[in-house]
Amino acid sequence: MNWQPQTWHGNGHSMMVYRVGQGHAQPVFVWAHGWGQNAHCFLPLMHDMQGMGQHVMIDFPGFGQSPPPPQAWDVSQYADCVAEALNSAGINGPLVWVGHSFGCRVGVHVAAKKLLPLQHMFLLACPGLPYARPLIKQIKLSAKRIIMRAARVLPHNFPLRAWLREKLGSADYQQAGVMRPTLIKVLQDDLTSLVPRILCPTTLIYGDADIETPPAIGKKFCALRPKTRLHELQGYDHLTILTDARFQVSRIVRENVKGLVE
Repeated sequence: MNWQPQTWHGNGHSMMVYRVGQGHAQPVFVWAHGWGQNAHCFLPLMHDMQGMGQHVMIDFPGFGQSPPPPQAWDVSQYADCVAEALNSAGINGPLVWVGHSFGCRVGVHVAAKKLLPLQHMFLLACPGLPYARPLIKQIKLSAKRIIMRAARVLPHNFPLRAWLREKLGSADYQQAGVMRPTLIKVLQDDLTSLVPRILCPTTLIYGDADIETPPAIGKKFCALRPKTRLHELQGYDHLTILTDARFQVSRIVRENVKGLVE
């Protein structure tokens, strides 16, 4: 692949943008990675999409080759950053957004607020909506939250506080480092009010073995926006949907963007 890396500089922040493809080929695919990942997580899937339009892959601020944002950001600020970067680079429609996990959150904000001229949005393992959990999971989650809140009153150097963080915090939380305040804002982001405002065609893809973002979230999404298409791929989880399921995912994408390809 002929990569064209470019560092975009905004107001006090910057972001690495990779472009693949020449000329005015359409559509332009925008690949938005998940939390803790970077643009390269899409490489297996992108290999199956070569020859279709242009491709723009981004390292969100704080990931890959992009430095962290100047302060804790929420999802809306990430959406504004991406829109500003693509607009300033002259990357315009028709755009097709392909997001995974956190990248789905950003895409929903972009679409609902009409920040970019999206013609289709593909959301893989989309989080951000409350859903009905089994009772035992609800009890465990409530207990964890109570303990974590109680731990906050302990002194920062108190050994028990660090131990509780290690035992009860998610892998993302433990590995977030300087991005932890941003992660907290991201996890608090509820997409319920934004989903009905999405105008572009939207396709959801979930692995039925995904326990981080189960297909139940996709069903809630469809209830909020009935025109949404939902695909459940058998035997794949939160990460293997990007790799082992790439042939199924690329087929779904190809079938839905045929009319946009030039």
